[in-house]
Amino acid sequence: MRHLGDPYVWGGNGPHGWDCSGLVMAAYRQAGIALPRVADAQYRATQPISRGQLRRGDLVFWSSDSSSSGVHHVAIYLGGGQYLEAPRPGKNVRVSSFCWYAPNLYGRVR
Repeated sequence: MRHLGDPYVWGGNGPHGWDCSGLVMAAYRQAGIALPRVADAQYRATQPISRGQLRRGDLVFWSSDSSSSGVHHVAIYLGGGQYLEAPRPGKNVRVSSFCWYAPNLYGRVR
């Protein structure tokens, strides 16, 4: 959350510019958990769960074809239908809501 407002940077790994998977990787690294660098590999590193099983800290993913090969975005679930994301060029790290842009895959780091 301390990176709210930091700019989106394609391939950004911080400390003051992020892309979606770079932000997720850094957050989990702070918790002592190693994750792969890119969103589709991050999805494959999780245990798939349903939306109803989501807990704070789980990962939410967007896939063009509802499979790991189509994953193009990842964010950290905060609870209450909200998630932390580095959305896209021209936008900053922010808290967003499922009512604006709902993910279609969910995962829990094992």
